[in-house]
Amino acid sequence: GESSVPTIKRYLTQPNTIGVSAFANCGVSDVQFPSSLKEIGEFAFYQSNIHSFFIPESVSEIGTDAFNGIGLSKITLDGGNAAFTLSGGGLYNKNVTRLLAVEGRTAQSISVPDSVLSIDAYVFQNAAALNTLELGKGVSDFGMYATPFTGCGQLTSITVNGSNESLSSVDAVLSIALNS
Repeated sequence: GESSVPTIKRYLTQPNTIGVSAFANCGVSDVQFPSSLKEIGEFAFYQSNIHSFFIPESVSEIGTDAFNGIGLSKITLDGGNAAFTLSGGGLYNKNVTRLLAVEGRTAQSISVPDSVLSIDAYVFQNAAALNTLELGKGVSDFGMYATPFTGCGQLTSITVNGSNESLSSVDAVLSIALNS
C-alpha cells in the first residue's frame, strides 16, 4: 500500500534543506527525513502535529524553534550524528550550550545542565507532562516571549541554580534580571 508519511524530499527548499517554516502550523503528524538531509530551518515544524522524529547522522544544522510548540513525545538521534546530543528528554547541540527541543509529552521532569547558555523560545510550549523544570547556572538567553509555558498545565515547579546571574525563580515564577 501507499505510505501516509509525506515525502520530505518534495519540500526541500535547497538540496538537503528543509526551509524556514516549511511545515509550521500544518497537520503533518509523521515524517521520515532522508538520510541526505543536512539542515532543518527555523520554525520548520513549529506548531505542527509531529509527536516524534528521528534525526539522521547527516543533519548538522537545526534552526531556532524548528520542533517547538508541538509537545514532542519522542526524539531519536542517529548514534553517528556529530552535531547534536540527547540527554534527559532534551535535544542539545553537541557542546550542550543550546537546548533545541524537549520530550514534553512524556518527560515529567527536565533538568537543564549548567553548560546550557540558551534555550530556544518555544521549547517548553505544549510540554503537557512537564511538572518540574530545573535551569542551570549558565542559562542567560531564554528567547523570552510572553508565554513560554503555554500548554504546560502540569508545571508546578521551576527552580534556577542560585549561581545564575540572569534568571531566578520564587514560588515557580521565573524572573529575568534586567541590566541597567
